[in-house]
Amino acid sequence: MLLYDGACAVCTRIATRFARSVEIAPIQGELGARLLRHLTPPERLAAMHIALPDGRVRTGGDAIAPLLRATRLAVLAPLAEVAPCLTRRAYALVVRHRALLGRVM
Repeated sequence: MLLYDGACAVCTRIATRFARSVEIAPIQGELGARLLRHLTPPERLAAMHIALPDGRVRTGGDAIAPLLRATRLAVLAPLAEVAPCLTRRAYALVVRHRALLGRVM
């Protein structure tokens, strides 16, 4: 389950692209609140999350490999796992510039 910021146009567009492969839900919804109940509301909205079938939750850059693994891009998941610090930095870069991305998407 991919949990995304439903108030963010870029986040919604990206989540929608993954909807063919994974279930998606906005963080602000009832399901998002339930799955992320261990986080404060600001922590929930700070990043995207992947809720895994075993109940674990991965956040931000740490969610990239499990997300890729659930899609037709699964072959890229090991790259995200090899250098998690780079994956986290890449995710942080996208988050910092999501307003710009929104203009070009």
